[in-house]
Amino acid sequence: MTVAHELAERGHSVAIYEVKSKPGGFFRSERRENGLPTEYSWHGFGPWYNNTFEIMKRIPFDQNGNVFENALSRPIDFGIFPAHGKASFFKSIKDIKDMFKLSWLEFTRAGYVMLKAWCANYRSQEIYSQIRAVDAWKNVLSQKGLQNWKASFGPWVGSDWSRLSYHTAGQFFCKQMTSTTVHEHPPDTEGGSWKHGKQDGWLLLKGPSSEYWFNRWTRHLKKMGVAFHFETELKSLKAKKGLVQHAHVVESQGAQKKVEADFFILAVNPYFGKKILFESQGMENNQELLQYNGLTQSPGHVQVSFRLSFNETIKFPRKRMAMVLAETEYNLTLFAQEKVWSEGLNLGEEVGSLWTGTACIETVAGRLYGKPVLTCSKEEFLEEVKEQIFQCESLNAEIKKANQGKSLTQFELKEMEIWPEWNFSPTGIKTPWPKWVNNTENQKYLPKQEASIGNLIMAGAHTKTQADVWSIEAAVESGKRAARIIEPQTEVINQTAPAWIHNLRLMDDMCYQRGLPHILTIGVAVTIIGFLSILL
Repeated sequence: MTVAHELAERGHSVAIYEVKSKPGGFFRSERRENGLPTEYSWHGFGPWYNNTFEIMKRIPFDQNGNVFENALSRPIDFGIFPAHGKASFFKSIKDIKDMFKLSWLEFTRAGYVMLKAWCANYRSQEIYSQIRAVDAWKNVLSQKGLQNWKASFGPWVGSDWSRLSYHTAGQFFCKQMTSTTVHEHPPDTEGGSWKHGKQDGWLLLKGPSSEYWFNRWTRHLKKMGVAFHFETELKSLKAKKGLVQHAHVVESQGAQKKVEADFFILAVNPYFGKKILFESQGMENNQELLQYNGLTQSPGHVQVSFRLSFNETIKFPRKRMAMVLAETEYNLTLFAQEKVWSEGLNLGEEVGSLWTGTACIETVAGRLYGKPVLTCSKEEFLEEVKEQIFQCESLNAEIKKANQGKSLTQFELKEMEIWPEWNFSPTGIKTPWPKWVNNTENQKYLPKQEASIGNLIMAGAHTKTQADVWSIEAAVESGKRAARIIEPQTEVINQTAPAWIHNLRLMDDMCYQRGLPHILTIGVAVTIIGFLSILL
């Protein structure tokens, strides 16, 4: 939709063909018959979501302003909740030691491993991208520290900790901790104007994502003349003499047609992109075929979204809390929707509190049935999730603190619900829309937006971006970069970092190209040698 927005604003005639019945992809939401809001996953907006915030400013929310001004919450408190003990929350880098239960030695050694990723460029893209993040840190953290640290990967980075790369983790946290861009927000019901920058908590939408963002965006694009063709599947392309001649699409009723255009922008799930390219004519020797083969060699990330609704309102000691249940087998994360959503927004029939959550790892056996998410039934999954949440002592402690000693088990659980696209079966959990994420196998296959076919352009969070992690920011940035191929004046906002990081990356590039160790390793060695020479 970003590409359509940029091009339509500049006078181009744009048509969007979408296989689903609604826009938004993995970011969309729906409502059940009883009014209960459901979604693929709950989503946040980091302080480095520069292009996302820019496009939001150009989407009307209502007569009083745009989506950026009206639809975004203030920052959330991100907390790690152990099975026993006390929850710890992130406010700045100095909180990491206590948050992940690290000793000073662990904190120092883990920080050095992180700095090496921050201060590497080519080395990180080519070497660190093939190393698992858990393997990069496992020798410098205790078992407890590593458990808490890797538990943040799914909820924060949005990836499976068993396949997340050292490169992706390092670059993600570099942007989160050091971005020099600051976003200024207008006054709201909570007070005056405020700023959102490095190390600040993430923002959430004040309502269901489709209702507060994508439906409004769609209406705005239609007013600009963008034509939407929902429930229409792109099957293949036909290329000749280095150009795409037409696209072959099939409507939901089975009607087939050819679509001709000056430019064709392939902004689809890469698993379907691979199928489309392989079924296309005149593209048999196209380099994108090889890239999409590598890009999709590993299965999609199984991230199962669920809701817990309660009859009563459950209070929390903090206004907005993101909860990572660090020792849960399914790597669970939770958020209470009513703590951010606009007052009076429908949570469903007789619902006082609505928690949304995700299970971020599919291969670890649960505590009740000994089955991972991958092979359990729907009923087993829900029972596992309930058990893992309700037995978290640190979560219960926070709830008791805010509810006059009343524990979670004393609140009546009204319903548990799962995003309807997940199908549980004896042969394994499946979805018609597998979720692609960066991992140790696919980083080197990320395609550029400009394809080898002259009028074919790639877009999506799986293409090369400065965001460099599967996210809505990468998706929006890629859309802007795709539009810039057609309209060079399209603004793309770069990621930012302090000068010392840029300089160390340049220095490490020179070291890497000469086969030398990391610039920080050399620096430490020189310092030790210098110190010893003084002593001796």
